Amino acid sequence: MNYQFVWDIEGTPQAEFEMGFELFTQWFCDEIGTDTAKIAELQTLISQLQEGAILEHTIKGNTLTMILNHDEIEITADSLEADIPDEMPEGTEISDDGCVSGCGLADFVSVLDSWEAFVG
Repeated sequence: MNYQFVWDIEGTPQAEFEMGFELFTQWFCDEIGTDTAKIAELQTLISQLQEGAILEHTIKGNTLTMILNHDEIEITADSLEADIPDEMPEGTEISDDGCVSGCGLADFVSVLDSWEAFVG
């Protein structure tokens, strides 16, 4: 997973992730931002997962949902669930391209630590 952190023209930190991980861009920019309490909360949850104190945890953001377990992180766009009708024609396939992103827990820890250092 390739990414970079930059400051925009207004002095706001921006995360830019490669294609396939776009929801991480949105998570870091919109859901976490510079909120050190949210960063600390995530770090605490990750520690609990790594220690086996919890098996899984779901964080409902403004437009995204993050599911963490001891192996991986998955981010889902809430619009994915909202846009699916109850009944669909037989044979219809739904593409979730751009609506789901995930990575290993160790990779996420590295990115989160880098984000904390960047915005700190």
